Amino acid sequence: MTLVADVVAPDRLDAVAVALDRGEHERAAAMIEDLRRHEGPSPRLFALEARLESDRGRIEPARRLLERARALDPASPELRSELARLFLASSLPS
Repeated sequence: MTLVADVVAPDRLDAVAVALDRGEHERAAAMIEDLRRHEGPSPRLFALEARLESDRGRIEPARRLLERARALDPASPELRSELARLFLASSLPS
């Protein structure tokens, strides 16, 4: 059960996810910034921003963003899974 509903429009969040899937990081970053400015925080927005940071090799900022997402939605199995994936990725030797 999710304790906090995302207040950001799902279609706009989906558009960010699609941009990330396509490797359009600058576009995704601009959309994230716009959503953050106009819609406010949400667990999924933090998670998408964490994915962007992770894709850019910025593991520690990604982890902090996922922790912020988890603070808003502590029961989310997706966020726990993503944090575990990030931890494992950062533990592997380069």
